[in-house]
Amino acid sequence: MKLTETVTDFASQVGIDLDVSANWPRPQSLDLFLEQSSNAPQWLIPDLIPADAFVILSGQMKRGHKTFFALASAISINRNVSLVVNDNRFIPQVTGPVLIIEEEGARSRMQERIRALCYGYQVDPSSLNSIFMYFRQRIKLDLRSHVTGLLAVVREIQPKLIIIDTLAEVMSGDENKVPDVARVIHAAQDLRETGSSVMLLCHLDKQRGEDRHGELDMQVRGSSAMVGAYDAHIAMRKYHNAAKHINMTVRSRDTEEITGEVTWQFETAISQQTGNKFTKSAKLLIGPLSSSIPTDPPIPDLPLSPSASDIASLTRGHRRPSMRIVDRGMTETDLLAHPPPRSGSTPRSQTTGTRITDHTLLGDALAATLITAHSRGTLSDHDVRAAVRALPPGQRMSVESACLCWGAPPDVAVWVARELATTGYITLDADGMLTRSDPA
Repeated sequence: MKLTETVTDFASQVGIDLDVSANWPRPQSLDLFLEQSSNAPQWLIPDLIPADAFVILSGQMKRGHKTFFALASAISINRNVSLVVNDNRFIPQVTGPVLIIEEEGARSRMQERIRALCYGYQVDPSSLNSIFMYFRQRIKLDLRSHVTGLLAVVREIQPKLIIIDTLAEVMSGDENKVPDVARVIHAAQDLRETGSSVMLLCHLDKQRGEDRHGELDMQVRGSSAMVGAYDAHIAMRKYHNAAKHINMTVRSRDTEEITGEVTWQFETAISQQTGNKFTKSAKLLIGPLSSSIPTDPPIPDLPLSPSASDIASLTRGHRRPSMRIVDRGMTETDLLAHPPPRSGSTPRSQTTGTRITDHTLLGDALAATLITAHSRGTLSDHDVRAAVRALPPGQRMSVESACLCWGAPPDVAVWVARELATTGYITLDADGMLTRSDPA
């Protein structure tokens, strides 16, 4: 066979008719399109999960609790209970069957999660007979034969919501390649055409996903084709394990972006059979939703150096990192004897005799850690705990004073203070004063 033969010629030789012109659908005129009924509700769960939509749910592995959120949504829609207990804002507008395609995790862990949610939402597990699950069936949405079989099942059970966990596990291709991801998107759109909303869970890129100032869509791992196709994006972000809340953003094509804080209330118990700890109860709390994007609290401009009185008050009865001076041979004795001048002449060092021209303090170990974190744009859990431990508990102080505790330059201290304020370990008020509120 010559390479110049067309695909159509080859298909005809093997008995395949690729001439689809006779069955190709005719386009619809706009007047008829506008006459079609469109009274479907806008939301499955108000402000969170749209009806008739392709939704992606993204978050960090193990921290965003994506699967818990998806399972809670399934129970809410199926059993007609509010997604947030005793909160009428999140009572579903549509109820009915739900289909879950779960390709991650252990069976025992999944069962534990479902039982914990049933306990938290006061739902009888035996009533979940119209929530259907494929568990680790290796369904691939980029294989047309799998999609054809799945569509037949979906048309039979008519779910209001189809949950797919996760993108990486339901494709045989490469999630970083547009053609491979496009096949999954087309499959999701086919499922949506049956009258269901489709929720696809996605992991985050390891580096971009830890940048709390990064663009939410671009943090999603894989090809950008996925974020270009969604109708709504529910972004769950928890940048430190120590954080008390998960930051939630709901971004939709047709409505204003909203933000809020999500908290999970977990209750654990000890199994009488195995003696192991397990999650007995789980329920979701969502704070007030806002259409405005929150901004960092105001922090005043910091002077270049703290005063000797600040050092004395902070170091009294409190251990802080050892300090060293990076220029002109200045020592702590020099700093205490000659507070850095606000203006006027520069004093000489009592030790070296040289003029003191650089008052930048660096803590030997902690400062190096914080400066490195600042350069990469994120604090690790270890960095968070080390920075919190360096602060005297319960004492309200300026960021300038915290700069002394950390031994870090002012620009680094300002950044660290803002980062810690998102973890719940410190509070940062409108005057730029911080307080260690939760000992590490």
